[in-house]
Amino acid sequence: MMQIGGSNKTCLQTFQYTSPVLDYDSSIYAGENIVDIRFVKKKGLYSLSDNNGKILLKGENKSLIAKADENALGMNGPKTIYVYNDGKMIVADTGNHRIQFLNEDGTSQYYFGKRGTNTSEFNSPQGVAVSKDGYIYVSDTKNHRIQVFSEEGIYLNSFGRLTESIGESGAEPGTFFLPKDIEFDDKDQLYVLDYKNRRIQVFDKDGKVLRVIGSVLDEVEFKEPVDFTLDENGYLYIADKGTSKVYILDDKGKYVMEFGSAGKGPSYFPNLTSIESYNGKIYVSDYMADSIKVFSFDPKIKEKEERVFITRVFPIVNLKSSTEEIKRKMTQNMALKRIQQEISESYNVDIDGVESIIKVESEEVLSDGNISITISVPKIIVDKNIDQLSRK
Repeated sequence: MMQIGGSNKTCLQTFQYTSPVLDYDSSIYAGENIVDIRFVKKKGLYSLSDNNGKILLKGENKSLIAKADENALGMNGPKTIYVYNDGKMIVADTGNHRIQFLNEDGTSQYYFGKRGTNTSEFNSPQGVAVSKDGYIYVSDTKNHRIQVFSEEGIYLNSFGRLTESIGESGAEPGTFFLPKDIEFDDKDQLYVLDYKNRRIQVFDKDGKVLRVIGSVLDEVEFKEPVDFTLDENGYLYIADKGTSKVYILDDKGKYVMEFGSAGKGPSYFPNLTSIESYNGKIYVSDYMADSIKVFSFDPKIKEKEERVFITRVFPIVNLKSSTEEIKRKMTQNMALKRIQQEISESYNVDIDGVESIIKVESEEVLSDGNISITISVPKIIVDKNIDQLSRK
């Protein structure tokens, strides 16, 4: 059993901490069963429903319905939409295992694909992205691969295969277990949501792995990520259905903040489906809601917050078959859970609330092999009896 040891930091130091400001802005009606949303400059916010492939466009100055011709399209549970700057669209017609191309008004242009495992065949495609040179990338979800096509739909290439095993550091990079949403950044690097492996992989255009976000060694681990988006500053926003939260990472992949819950209020997300960001706004859709929640976020604007340090010392987890890095990560996770429980019990704070406000400030391996972890919490939650924490 892990025991909490003493610490050479017996007093808690108050300090000023700055964090980005995020505010609830508004709600946009989008109809039922929204599975994907996209914002296009000078056009507005597009939302896709898996109910017969209905598409709603909320313009910047007016609202209009771009309803797909259901008789001609015959969509079956579409999961994602890509919108060109001119308003033309690509929809992953997931249940029909094909890719549909639509005109600006939602009428059919053409489609390709059928169910199968050969090239140009799909099994439940759930992601579409277009590179700067116009190539179309499709997340062939249940075939566990990415297929690449020309603008005319001609097959060019594919990469990825099914993850066969999970090691101590996670699934092998370059393999997939149900890849879903995909998106290019401004460097033409392809981000792929590797759903069941609970991570995001970043590739170059030829399918070479550049990095992995959300591995077991990272600062943030996802529970059930369902969608993500990138903003113009390179910030990454991940919608995690498993935690009912949105995680924000900066352009270097560092954790910035999180928001959302399965409870009540503007950031109530019982069944997250999609997220989009544009010009300082974050758009979040939930399958159970008929409106899209809009939040204002600017990482450059900071608000000051008084926080206090709390330091605890823990023995490192002893697993003979694991690397030192894995042992350190496991110890940190266990230590954080113990600290969260301690704060929750001491100050009558809900455990989920505690998890969202704790920040790891430092970590040090001591000469005796133990790990010293210093975290911070907002001073506002610490009452006049705070000294009891330093005496534990």
